[in-house]
Amino acid sequence: TTSFFVTMQIIVLIKINHRSLGGDELPTPYGPFLEQIAFLTLDVVQWLPLNCAYDDGFSAWDALLAVTAIPIGLLVVMLVLAVLAKCTYAVMCCLCRRRKDPDADPEADPGMTISRLLGYFMTGILLVLPTISRRICQMFRCTEYDGGDEGPMLLLEMDLEIDCNSYDYKLMSAYAMLMGFVYPLGVWATIYLWLWSYCHRLDPPDLTVEEALKVRKNDKVLLNAPISSLAVKFVPRFWWFECINLGRRLILTSVALIFQELSNMVIFVLFVSILNLVV
Repeated sequence: TTSFFVTMQIIVLIKINHRSLGGDELPTPYGPFLEQIAFLTLDVVQWLPLNCAYDDGFSAWDALLAVTAIPIGLLVVMLVLAVLAKCTYAVMCCLCRRRKDPDADPEADPGMTISRLLGYFMTGILLVLPTISRRICQMFRCTEYDGGDEGPMLLLEMDLEIDCNSYDYKLMSAYAMLMGFVYPLGVWATIYLWLWSYCHRLDPPDLTVEEALKVRKNDKVLLNAPISSLAVKFVPRFWWFECINLGRRLILTSVALIFQELSNMVIFVLFVSILNLVV
């Protein structure tokens, strides 16, 4: 199910990029079908009637703040609740004079919830990361227009009311660059390093593939680490392959926006897709 969702999300985002560069509408039934499943992009900004809620409209800057700040806000709330649960559990243990049993189920201790919540958050952020990364990259796409007597005007492609030579845009682009390190690069690096910390469990040394799979299946540490679900679906020595998949998704949906010409973008997408099949 996840593979189908990821594949269709990539196709929908590539189609949106194709149209943004002046490409023709896809013929029936492909075009209408992709329109019907456009919700797979998980773009909250497009779902909500935010333009009606603002007198001056919902600008590209507002959209960037929304898609980048909401996940961080959710993470902070989750961590605060987890810490409160841990503190409450510790207080209750003291009041009841309970002793921690080393053989007790670790899931019974809310202290484990912080790691579990982080794992669930990272698993969930993977679903929306291409859309967030694409919106970040769109902040660097400026197009020159004829301004008449005022001379050429460099305007943001996704919001023509924003002048790319203005001070406000420089602040926006600086924020977008920071979010580029936080989301596409930061999430990718975090997932790799987190999985790497379990690599000796995901790929037990000196064991055959069949033996490693059996050991991994009964490993309680892996079973209690939600992030390990990204690796256990692959054979042990390829525990890192989800990072390759994530990189492919980001390249096809976000990095492709560096091209200003439709033909160049199409060639790039085809090249990456064929390379992925070969590798």
